[in-house]
Amino acid sequence: MIPGVLPETVLEALAQRLEVAAEHLGWSGELPDPPAARAVALLGGVSGVLPPRPGPEVWLFLVATLGRMPTATEVESSARVLDLDGGAALTTHVLELALRQPSGLRVDLEMEVVTDRVVVCADYCAREDNHTGVQRVARAVAERWRTAHDVVAVADIDERTAYRNLAPREEARVYHYGRDVDVDPSHERSYRARLVVPYRTTVVFAEVMHEDTAPTNLALAHYSGNTTCAIGYDTIPILSSSLRPPEDPGVFTRYLSVVKHLSRIAAISASASAEFQGFVDMLVAQGLPGPGVHTVVLASEIDRHVAPPASRPADAPPLVVVPSRLEAHKNVLMAVQAAHRLWRDGLDFELVLLGGPGRGQELVLDAIREIEAEGHPIRALGWVDDDVMWQALTDAAFAVFVSLHEGYGLPIVEALSCGTPVLTSDFGAQAEIARGGGCVTTDPRNLTAVADAMRLLVCSPELRAQLAAEIPQRPVKSWDDYAVELWECLVEPAGGPR
Repeated sequence: MIPGVLPETVLEALAQRLEVAAEHLGWSGELPDPPAARAVALLGGVSGVLPPRPGPEVWLFLVATLGRMPTATEVESSARVLDLDGGAALTTHVLELALRQPSGLRVDLEMEVVTDRVVVCADYCAREDNHTGVQRVARAVAERWRTAHDVVAVADIDERTAYRNLAPREEARVYHYGRDVDVDPSHERSYRARLVVPYRTTVVFAEVMHEDTAPTNLALAHYSGNTTCAIGYDTIPILSSSLRPPEDPGVFTRYLSVVKHLSRIAAISASASAEFQGFVDMLVAQGLPGPGVHTVVLASEIDRHVAPPASRPADAPPLVVVPSRLEAHKNVLMAVQAAHRLWRDGLDFELVLLGGPGRGQELVLDAIREIEAEGHPIRALGWVDDDVMWQALTDAAFAVFVSLHEGYGLPIVEALSCGTPVLTSDFGAQAEIARGGGCVTTDPRNLTAVADAMRLLVCSPELRAQLAAEIPQRPVKSWDDYAVELWECLVEPAGGPR
């Protein structure tokens, strides 16, 4: 029993969930008034009309009974019990499952079954105010889809075993981020969580799902009757595991255990598409077709952004900005070391690092302290708000983003949107962006190559002007365009909600 929840509440919620399930599973019958008697009648009646195979009907019955989504093993074992011993035995089996693993249940929550809307999973965007790469994409898509289509965004319940409706403040984070939206305190106080259960519709994972949701999301993809799709950002934790924290490959493997059962993936770049396709190609060894992988390149505009006026004096030394977290795979140390080489050669410029901590930051911070001790103009500002970031990118002579592995490379686009040229890597998604103009590329693994490219940009205002002139000529893909293309890729092939 959940602490503080009355048994009557649990019985009423169970009866409500079973009634909703009965409507979708084709059972109707006389129901007594007391919640306990109604729940017993519904358990017997609904279990008696289920087909004896693992599939959407058994999956939905388990959600209604358990107050959470089941795992694939639970769907399979329940179907087997139903096939061998009948509905009464299934009821007993499911109640035993509930007693065996009570920690993931929310038996106190009522549920809503969604069959006529696309369900967008946006848990992190709902809970947190962080607004970096993945969140920018997920929120831009959710906002536009909600305007153009009938969709519902959901978050995970705290137990990570089911979806729930969003609270008013969470809706504002997902659909209206960065805007002044008044959330009525009375609406926030009156919010009641309820399970949101997609059934024979389309589910889109707009973020990288939380690792703890893998067992239930796997069953959702395999057995629920939903078409399940995802935006594919990258496979950095696997392909560049040596540059990531040691726990990342294991965490990401749990995510991939769900991905292999999805219907479609819309990768954010051609490079990301190649990574996911490589994973799918290996699934033949497991006898799985894997999802269809498609390339839907991200927008090249910055949502609702207008670059601020330049604030740096015209006679100031060139400002070089490195807009990146201090992660090993972001290769910030290479940019710092290249700058150090140029300062020792007598070049006059300033270097500013924008980005929070990450694996590998100790080496970067140690290098910065040594360079500061020599009197060179280097600053690491850490996390900064958007206003500070946009001003720095606008004032910069050029930006340096020489990451070793990116699914896309949003900082490149952010700098270009401010009219600022970019030095970036000569392969992968970064090279894809650079081909549009306004960029110089180099081998990010070669210190001499990075330093020489930085030297060229620091010493040649003519080259910087030429690159800046190329930026307005770049092809522009709006977030509206991206949202439309993503819907056409992920939702329309399934015919929308079914």
